[in-house]
Amino acid sequence: MRTKTCVQCGLEEQAGEFVGAFCPKCAINDDELFRLTKTIRLVQCPRCERIRIANAWHEESNELLRDLAVSKLKSRHDIEDAKLVMAKKVRNVWTIELRVQLSVDGKSLDKRVTVPLQLEKKPCEECKKMASGYHEAILQLRGSADIVQQTAMKMQRIIEKESLVTKIETRREGMDLFVADKHTAMKLVMNIHRPYQATRKLKGIKQGKHHFITTICIRL
Repeated sequence: MRTKTCVQCGLEEQAGEFVGAFCPKCAINDDELFRLTKTIRLVQCPRCERIRIANAWHEESNELLRDLAVSKLKSRHDIEDAKLVMAKKVRNVWTIELRVQLSVDGKSLDKRVTVPLQLEKKPCEECKKMASGYHEAILQLRGSADIVQQTAMKMQRIIEKESLVTKIETRREGMDLFVADKHTAMKLVMNIHRPYQATRKLKGIKQGKHHFITTICIRL
């Protein structure tokens, strides 16, 4: 049987361990196994540190960074698995090191690859609203101080699953929660089964559309 010789270093094959025309060492060091599709730029909110992917914002995590790095790798071979080895951020650049398992000519090959992710800082819409104090509704909580405070904290947690509380004001008669989305505020009020009064006031007109503030006073 004819013995293979590595086309890169000249090493002769031992026990059929060659990957194509290369010995294992040269196969791993082959720069053509991968290529990056393009410079990878990510948009990250400087306030909440979430990362934008397409039109959605996601919490920063090692799993997310790994998936982003893998999505930018292209290879003529099948990528069977990819594990995160290291994720390190210096200023506005994430350096992601992966251990990638490839199927090359029927053999599994492990190779480490480093993928840089360039960060661009831009605030997300929610944080822009938070910074500007934007609100479509005001929940006025009225009652004893202890009950008002407990209810306000509970309401804030519920609201922030869907929207934002952009400001909280403590008054002599109770507390006011400024809510970014009026529909979220109204849905919450309907679910707590407490007496309330709601009024609307015109805030302004933008591009021909009337914008109202809904104020809801709740007796606790």
